[in-house]
Amino acid sequence: MSERLKWCFANRLDPDGEPWTDEAVAVWVTKHQGVPLSYSFVRALRTGQKTNASWPVLSAMSEAFGVPLQFWSSSVVAEAIMGGAEMDADLAAELSRLARSNPAELAAALELASRLLGQLPPNV
Repeated sequence: MSERLKWCFANRLDPDGEPWTDEAVAVWVTKHQGVPLSYSFVRALRTGQKTNASWPVLSAMSEAFGVPLQFWSSSVVAEAIMGGAEMDADLAAELSRLARSNPAELAAALELASRLLGQLPPNV
């Protein structure tokens, strides 16, 4: 959880184009998603002092950071998003579109791709 949240802080900007802060995330989630969230809880998640958040908090933070809900629970989805900078721009855009429109389909496609890549010989 902490690693993924730190990645969001380092790689996503708030709606004004500024880096997110613990307080900004808490205010945005509370105001725009209607989920009460304190900046101290956001900081505790980011620093690893807390390791679990409720589904409503995770869902609201997904909206804030523009990541699918599965980002928090699926290593396949998280790795695909966190490694997106190394990905072809068209593929990254398609995965982003799919994440917003049909996250379950994205998770299934990434799982299949992961299994297929596991079957390839090294250095391919």
